[in-house]
Amino acid sequence: MMDEGFNIKIETDFASTGFCFGGNSKNCGTWMDKMGSAIINKGIPATPRDGAPVELVGLQYSVLSFLAKMNAEGKFPHEGVEQITFQAWSDQIKTNFNRCFYVP
Repeated sequence: MMDEGFNIKIETDFASTGFCFGGNSKNCGTWMDKMGSAIINKGIPATPRDGAPVELVGLQYSVLSFLAKMNAEGKFPHEGVEQITFQAWSDQIKTNFNRCFYVP
């Protein structure tokens, strides 16, 4: 991978979708992405994952929903992060998921 692939910034869009996003076109964002290995594309991602990959947003929703449930049952002491509760954050992702990822 090129040096630029290691210089990534991950952020959360609390104002709109609730999705974590980041990366760049020089980085394979998930374990299932292919880094080029042929002479013409060696070190260049065949499937760059800059933005908010659907698999990671789905995992994010699952984790936040789980943490909200554990907190509601008294099994996890934290209600959320500084900006938002786990329940509100998972609800925000659920509200925006189809709008952002569904392709008719």
